[in-house]
Amino acid sequence: MSLRDGAPVTVGREPAPNKNDGRDVDPAVDVGEHVADVPRPLGRPRERSRVFTGTRHPLLILRACLGLNQTEYAELVARTHAAMGHGHLAARPEKVSRWENGYAAPERTTQLAIAQIHRVPPREVDRTRWPVWLHPAVRRTAMTAVPWNSGSMIEILRSLGPGAGKVAFTTGDGPSPVVSGPLLASFLSHALTALLTPSATAGQDRPPTPGVTAALERRVDALEGMTDFTGSKELCPVVAGELCLLATVTVGWGHGCRAASRLLLLVVRVASLGAWLHEELGQDADAEEHHLLAVRAAVAAGVPFAIGACLEGLARLHRRTGCAADARALVRAAVDVRRAACPHRAREVVD
Repeated sequence: MSLRDGAPVTVGREPAPNKNDGRDVDPAVDVGEHVADVPRPLGRPRERSRVFTGTRHPLLILRACLGLNQTEYAELVARTHAAMGHGHLAARPEKVSRWENGYAAPERTTQLAIAQIHRVPPREVDRTRWPVWLHPAVRRTAMTAVPWNSGSMIEILRSLGPGAGKVAFTTGDGPSPVVSGPLLASFLSHALTALLTPSATAGQDRPPTPGVTAALERRVDALEGMTDFTGSKELCPVVAGELCLLATVTVGWGHGCRAASRLLLLVVRVASLGAWLHEELGQDADAEEHHLLAVRAAVAAGVPFAIGACLEGLARLHRRTGCAADARALVRAAVDVRRAACPHRAREVVD
C-alpha cells in the first residue's frame, strides 16, 4: 500500500457530470469555490481541475480500512452528517467516487462529518484544505492496517519522507485515541505475532556505513538533550525533521540488513520523544501517531524490551485519556513481550 499521496494538482479530463444536490464543490482549486462556466470551442470537452491527483486518495484508503464499499460509506457519512445537526445529506455512492477520484471536494459540513468518522479535530478542516487534513488519519490507520513485515515498515517510513503530504494536528482539543477496543486488540495481536515469527527481510542488502549511523546517533543524543532547555512547542518541528531524515536514510539503505535495526531504534527514540512532547502540549492525536510509529519500528527492529517500553508509553496515553481497559491491555502486552524475551526479568502485572 502506497501512502505517498501528496502530489501537485494537475489537469485531467472527465465527461461532464450529472447535476448533484449542491453539496459537492465540483471541481475546485480550493474548497468552497465552483468552476466557472466559460465559453469553449464546440466539440471540445471541458477540462476539469482535479482537487487531488495522487496515486491513492487518502479517503479511499480510509474507506478501505473500514471495510465499506462506496454505497455503505456514503450512508455512513449521511448518518453522521444528520447526527451532527447539519441536516439531510443524500447518500449517493457516485459522490464518494468523485471525491476519491479527485474530481470533487465535499462541502464543509460534509467534511466535518467525514472528520468525525475518522477522528480528526474539526479545526483541521478549517485550517488546511481538502484532502490534506486526511493524511494524519491515514498514517495512524496505516500503523494498524498494513501487514506487519519489513516491506510495510518501509512504506510507513516513506509516508514520513518529503512530499508525503504530511500535516500535523495543531489543536489542543484533539480526540481520544483512535486505536482502541477491538482495533487495539488486533494491533497487539499482530505485534506479538510479528515479534515471535519475524518475516523475511526485504530491501537492499547494502548496510549503512558505521560513520553514518554513528553521526545519526549523535544527532539523536543531542536532540534528547535539548529537552532540558527548549520548550515542547519549539522542539516538535525539530522532531518532525529528524524523523523525516531518519526515514529517508533508512529507506535509502534498505531494511534487509542487520545494521538497519540500529536506524530503526533511532526511529523508536525520536518517535517516543515526539509522543512525549505532543502529550505535553495536549495534542493527543499526534501523540498517538508517534507512539504507534515507535511500536512499529521497535517490532521491525526485533528488540523486545524496546517494544515493551513503547507499549507502556502508549498505555500511559490511554490511561490519561480515560481508556483504563485499553491501558491495562497494553501493559499486559508489554509484560508478555518481555516475558517471551527474558522470562526471569518479566514483572507481574498489577491491575
